[in-house]
Amino acid sequence: MRSKKFTAEIIRICQNAITGGSFRKVLADRAKCSLRTIDNWISSDRTIQMEQFFNLLEAADGTACLEALWEHVPERVRDRFFEAEALRRAIAERQRQREIEDREHQARLRQLNMDLSKK
Repeated sequence: MRSKKFTAEIIRICQNAITGGSFRKVLADRAKCSLRTIDNWISSDRTIQMEQFFNLLEAADGTACLEALWEHVPERVRDRFFEAEALRRAIAERQRQREIEDREHQARLRQLNMDLSKK
């Protein structure tokens, strides 16, 4: 059921975004699919496949399509996504800090070696 709502939302967004020319033809060109597929989407007989969705994301109004998908993702999944993203960023920041500390340590060791070799 959720995928049909998502498909309907994508159709609504595309109808608002596509001006001039045949809506069905423009949408079929963007999604790289047949007019029959577009007719099925409009009548809710078929849902958007991922490959076709990715093709729609490449269009100028692709961010609206992505936002429509995001709205259909359950809130608990969105929360887990943000928690995981925060963890990934924290780990990346810690790695950068560790690399800086390693470089500083290596520089101190080189300086100590140079000082010892002078004596």
